Amino acid sequence: MNSLHQPTVGFERKAEFTKTQSAVKSSTSWGSRSAVQPVQPKPSNASVSSGSSVNSAAMCWNCRTVGHLSRSAICYGCGVVGHIRPNCPERGQSSVAVVARETRSHPYRRFGRINGQEVDVLLDTGSHYNLVKASVAINCGLSVKPTDKSLYGLGSTTIPSVRAVGMAYAEIAVDDVCPGQVSMLVLPDTVQQPDVIIGREWLDMPSVEYRKVDGQLHLYQAEPCSGQTETTVTTVGCNADFIHTMEQHVIPARLPLLEADFGYVKLDATAVEREGLIELVNEYRECFAKDLGELGCTPLMTVDINEVPGNRPVVCRPYKTTQSDREEIAKIVADWKLHGVVRDTVSPYASSVLLVKQAGGKNRLCIDFRRLNKQTVRQHYPFPDMHEQLESLAEGRMFTQLDLASGYLQIPLSTEASEKTAFITSDTTGEFTRMPFGLSGAVAEFTRLMQRVIGPLQGKIVRNYLDDMIIEGRDWTDMLRKLRLVLDRFRDAKLTLKPPKCQFGTAQVEFLGFVVENGEIHPGREKTRAIVEYPVPSDVHSVRRFLGLTGFFRRFVLGYAVIAEPLTALLRKGVKFQWADGQEQAFRKLQDALVGDTVQCMFRRDAEVTKLHIDASADGLGASRKTSDAESRYHSSKLELLCLVWAVNKLRQFLFGIKFVILTDCQALVYLNNFKNLNAQAACWHDSLQEYEYEVKYRASHQMTHVDALFRAPVSTEEPPLDDVLVFYCLKKNECRCVSLQMLTLPVSSWT
Repeated sequence: MNSLHQPTVGFERKAEFTKTQSAVKSSTSWGSRSAVQPVQPKPSNASVSSGSSVNSAAMCWNCRTVGHLSRSAICYGCGVVGHIRPNCPERGQSSVAVVARETRSHPYRRFGRINGQEVDVLLDTGSHYNLVKASVAINCGLSVKPTDKSLYGLGSTTIPSVRAVGMAYAEIAVDDVCPGQVSMLVLPDTVQQPDVIIGREWLDMPSVEYRKVDGQLHLYQAEPCSGQTETTVTTVGCNADFIHTMEQHVIPARLPLLEADFGYVKLDATAVEREGLIELVNEYRECFAKDLGELGCTPLMTVDINEVPGNRPVVCRPYKTTQSDREEIAKIVADWKLHGVVRDTVSPYASSVLLVKQAGGKNRLCIDFRRLNKQTVRQHYPFPDMHEQLESLAEGRMFTQLDLASGYLQIPLSTEASEKTAFITSDTTGEFTRMPFGLSGAVAEFTRLMQRVIGPLQGKIVRNYLDDMIIEGRDWTDMLRKLRLVLDRFRDAKLTLKPPKCQFGTAQVEFLGFVVENGEIHPGREKTRAIVEYPVPSDVHSVRRFLGLTGFFRRFVLGYAVIAEPLTALLRKGVKFQWADGQEQAFRKLQDALVGDTVQCMFRRDAEVTKLHIDASADGLGASRKTSDAESRYHSSKLELLCLVWAVNKLRQFLFGIKFVILTDCQALVYLNNFKNLNAQAACWHDSLQEYEYEVKYRASHQMTHVDALFRAPVSTEEPPLDDVLVFYCLKKNECRCVSLQMLTLPVSSWT
């Protein structure tokens, strides 16, 4: 009851109440529960009403009990001394009620227990006190003590609306939540309709946590902890079921993070370093979510789902599941609803759900949005280049890896979008309030958010690919400094990280399927294990899958195209599948090449000298790609020029802005800049090189055998490239390192 509060002005009324055996007995008699009054004991100084002494042998003609007079009784109807409720002159008149009309179906109504007795309970976050009807207090066997409390309602701050007839202490249990003994004001029965009104004295107990989700107030027991409160003042109309002027939510204090909560902390870190890290993460405690209840929700954006005009709502039937899966689905959905990720829905949309088994035995509930995605307008947004992100880690020696906790679920949906994400299970329905996994525009929306959050730190302090983030540092102090900058951005965006997936101070980091360490890159352990355990292909489809898997790491295998040729031959049209010794040897050789200690050195822009080796033939270009029919008929010098222009522009992201040397076995290209009479095509090619700072040098053919092997085993541009390799020599000081680069991105291998 928001209008009941402790008075500041009012008269005092003192009375002593004792609950005698006869009163308890009479209170349980038929039809007399609300009319029986507690017995007034013999006053020590003066009579309550007349001031004369009361004879100890006097008898009350109302309750037939010796020790008090009938005029000393208290009326439970109006609270006045001198009569009882059946004889109350105000009976039948309208009473001053501060609680408006109620319904049993109201989400704040519960059934609770006091001393084992079931009572009707109203949860009222606007009431300071816990209030109980006088008849209920007697029926539950409570010890009622006198009190001078007066409660004030609407309209006056000087005249009490309700006068308490006593105070009692008891344990109130609601929804299996029992925080301990609390005080309750005993009020006349006519004041309130519920048996008990639970106010903030009970709701603010340390062991009580409650959360309002979709109009329902959920209670659950928690360990005592200090917390914060958020208060929201609201104004409602007169036709509301209840008048609430204040709504107060208890935010449980988050437990401090410990080192054991994280995935990894540098093993050789000193005690001071570890203490500094723990202090930093606890300073930004709101940036870490240990469970779904601590999950953040960013205010920076709201996602909408735009459908193609003319489409109808998606309606599906729930998939059939086993009883165990059905129970697991119900449990996950209930948890989502409890924490506000999902709410009840009346949406015309209904997508089916799937329970997916994950590694480690965990289950993941996925929504089948395929039909919704078919009628959704596609979004286009620049996606981070995986190889650029890896290449930028070449200078890193100490890394911090961060991972968002359920990143998509930290982005709110618009009301219209929530309706379209509605799903149906065998037991219930719901709609998401946050962006779920599986929407066609989810990746674009999440990428847009991350670029907005990280902002100017992107590429300088932190590198990210979706929700995976890497911070590199020179040492521990530098790493913590950069970590603070990133956490500042997350706190402002109200995003949270998952502690078990966060690693601090690692010498190597696994990122996007690769392992980066000391400027070198290795194939990821999970991916190489999949290659080793891959079964011998039995058809063309399995061969294509194997080549796709190994092709992802082709930069680690020198001469990949030559080794894989027996396998790629099976993919040609009209070729009958036949697994022979040649295919078996190629299959095993590719497996062995990727399982061994394969290391790549990353391209370094700060190298003292960068050299690009090129060569070409009628079959292909050394960078490498297959020539077209027209290109295969070019003159050798023109073909070499084509290779030079194509290779330089292909590797523009590495070569632009630095000085480099081009090595070729065609002497004509050495004098390229001195040509005065170039045809239109050659002149156009030459002009495309003007933005680069380069020098062309000649090297004899017998010294270019490594490039010669590439253009003689070219890759058709019509098919996915299998061996796009270009060789760089990076020389720095006295160090000579031969680094191979694939495509426009990273090194292929390190070889001498």
